Amino acid sequence: MFAGNSQRAFGGTMWRAVATVISGLILIGGCGGDDPVPREPEPTPSSTATPPPMPDQARENTVEGAAAFVTYYVDVLNYAAVTGDVDELEELTDPSCEGCARYVELFRNTYADGGAISGGAWSLGTITIRDDGIETLASTDVQINEGQYTATSSSEPEATSRTSERLTFGAVLTDAGWSTTQLFLGDPK
Repeated sequence: MFAGNSQRAFGGTMWRAVATVISGLILIGGCGGDDPVPREPEPTPSSTATPPPMPDQARENTVEGAAAFVTYYVDVLNYAAVTGDVDELEELTDPSCEGCARYVELFRNTYADGGAISGGAWSLGTITIRDDGIETLASTDVQINEGQYTATSSSEPEATSRTSERLTFGAVLTDAGWSTTQLFLGDPK
């Protein structure tokens, strides 16, 4: 956690999020009022799908590098949601990030149980960076597109509505690269 601040963990809103984007995956928070940047069409499940490549800038120890990493993290999250392949998402997630672990578990369990997720991609607005020297906090408005969530092979699909949330990602840069340490609704306190 960000030293000296209490953050609202987003675990209590996890299922509301699933109901909105995967039934509403809501986790990305925002930066003041800018319209979200349009994104490329999201991947569809396929046996040939591969995780998106990490841009070089997402490895840099700069404000721009932190923003590029958060953008990449969301690209990987979108990929994991529609494929069930959570390997890269786990690699980018610090074990201390409970909210991140819940998404990994949701995606893994959904596909293991014969379920599926389609649509519901997250699109980021302008990212605001705050660095306290220990952890970098990246806040952004996230637009979550319409989608469909099927929990198991015997479940009926549930449509999800377009929504938006303000999320903050915590990240640290180690010798291995950036890692997401927390994910919560709203701005840092």
